[in-house]
Parts: sequence; structure tokens; C-alpha cells
Amino acid sequence: MPILKNETKEITLPVSKAKIKFLAKITYGKMLEFQEKGIKEEKEAGMEMAAFLIVDWDLMDEKDVKLPFTVENIKSLAFDDGNFLINEINKTIQGNMEKKTSI
Repeated sequence: MPILKNETKEITLPVSKAKIKFLAKITYGKMLEFQEKGIKEEKEAGMEMAAFLIVDWDLMDEKDVKLPFTVENIKSLAFDDGNFLINEINKTIQGNMEKKTSI
């Protein structure tokens, strides 16, 4: 019997060494939820998708409070960290889409 579960992937950013966990597979409901945002621009959509898929990270503010998963906080990452994060999410999503087969 098939089991529904959210698969995640954890990565470590190259500069800050922060650990980030994100959904490795997008569920139908998550995709609908994302599409309802109505994001038009491709660059903006990539950042929104990253913030949307992150389920945990160890990035903290000066008061040792975990930062929320937002586009603004992703934009605050070092260039190499931000680029690595977006590329890893894109590779994971593309890999999942290529694994799909038609009926």
C-alpha cells in the first residue's frame, strides 16, 4: 500500500555552513498553493519557491532567534550561499520531474 510522506533533503551552505532542509518533492497541494501566489517574474518565482519549500534551517538573528523562511532572508545570504541554495532546489525539483513517467 502506498504511503504519503513529505520527503526532504538537507544541504550545507558553502560559505556560512548553515544547514537547510527543504521539501525534495513537491506535492500537488503545495504546487497549487504556490501557484495561487500568482508570481510572474522567473527570478522572483525561484526565490519564492525556495522560501516556500524550506522546512528548517539553523540561521539565527543577533538575539539567537531562528530567522523565518522568507525571500528577504534568502536575499541576505552571501552570494555563493544563495546561488548554491537555489541551484540545489532547482536540481532536486528537476530530478524529480525527470523521474516521472507517463501512463
